[in-house]
Amino acid sequence: MRTVNKGSNINIYKVRENLDQAFNVAKGMIRVVGVDAQTFLDKTPHLILGIMWQIARLVNMKAIALSEVPEIYRLLKEGEELSDL
Repeated sequence: MRTVNKGSNINIYKVRENLDQAFNVAKGMIRVVGVDAQTFLDKTPHLILGIMWQIARLVNMKAIALSEVPEIYRLLKEGEELSDL
């Protein structure tokens, strides 16, 4: 967060720099094929929604732990092991 450009009136170059930094971090966690900072600057709804959906799923799934939800064993199909889940 220390490298993020902050302020109430930042120019387009600093906005793009913030978006580029965000995508560099996101590439390790979600799929960003065909999406870049320009996509957000152009406000392309279906591509932005795809990125936001992946982030929401990542945040929600991170909170699920087998120790907290033992009923998750029920999702295993016959012949599958816990590592498959």
